[in-house]
Amino acid sequence: MFPHKFDRYRMMGYIMRQLRKSKSLTQPQLAKLIQSQQSLPKGSKPTPGPTLQRRISHIENFDHLERAAAEGHMPIARELFLRTAGEGLGLSQLDIDALLWLMEGKGFQPLNREELASHRLFDNSEEKQYQDEDLRRHSLLLLERAVKIAAKLARRGEYTRVRMLTGWEEEHQVEFREQLLRMEDKPGQRLLISKYPSLLTYPGDALEHLDPNENELSASATDRIRELHAKRKRIFTDTLRQYGERCIHSGESLKRYVGTEFGPGLPWNARRDHVAHLIKLLKENDYFQVALALTEPEMKFVIKSGQEASLRGTARHISRPNSVICGPLYIFWDNKTTVYSFMVDFEHAWQKIPPEQRDKDNVILELQSLIDG
Repeated sequence: MFPHKFDRYRMMGYIMRQLRKSKSLTQPQLAKLIQSQQSLPKGSKPTPGPTLQRRISHIENFDHLERAAAEGHMPIARELFLRTAGEGLGLSQLDIDALLWLMEGKGFQPLNREELASHRLFDNSEEKQYQDEDLRRHSLLLLERAVKIAAKLARRGEYTRVRMLTGWEEEHQVEFREQLLRMEDKPGQRLLISKYPSLLTYPGDALEHLDPNENELSASATDRIRELHAKRKRIFTDTLRQYGERCIHSGESLKRYVGTEFGPGLPWNARRDHVAHLIKLLKENDYFQVALALTEPEMKFVIKSGQEASLRGTARHISRPNSVICGPLYIFWDNKTTVYSFMVDFEHAWQKIPPEQRDKDNVILELQSLIDG
């Protein structure tokens, strides 16, 4: 689901926190419950309660999880995680294997016979073998369960903070790019739903095709917008290589995008170059994926894994200054539960797309046929 430990650890930590809360357990109470149920070999001493609590807290502490990901090590010892998830939270064998898959990535090992035998919760259970798709699907179910728990436990009258940016004056065009830069500069995978490819995937400076006089932009605003766009492209290149990116575009929209009758924006040859460069990025980056949806999304949705999400309002062209514009330009959310709920929606949307329309080799062939046609 996610190639980098940063995204996987944070998702695991969010799930574990909400599952603990669903049991109405504080971390100290969870530590006591684990101590009361553990069976120790003769002569060995139990882990002191405060030490056990501190180690359990590492499972949920996003700062610790992010440090562990940056340093390339596990956030908690496997055995302690099993005790926390098993004896502590009473999770099933499949639940625990899916969470271990999130933590361990390519090095994942399912619960083995010795581990199953040493934890009374798994009486007579046998070691299971999985396909990655099985574990991906179940980890998504766990995330969906965690989001529902968090929404149910939210205090009455508690609101999610939403930031809305309205207006289409030049200061707003600068501001929304500053907001996007701040969001994109955070670590983690970016998820994108849009009709057309992001300008960040354009091979050169896409903004050179915009006429500042036609768009009523001052020289200072034009310079600032280009500066922000250049920074966003550098960040995109770095994060694409490290964390990957998944995009959902519309096949029909892309067909229209490379056609000669497409509206204002990049000229026809530049749009074809854009799609050609998108193909190049797909070939060069293992963690870059594009899915071609059968229906056209009406909004542009960007999600920064578990951290922030943004929704662009009704599409409008910068080169149509006289068009009627209503509603917000951008909406931003940074509440973890809200962002993870959007991630669940993205994953469901991704899964609904036929497998051949998500297969990288096939997508490359379809994109190539658009610019060859």
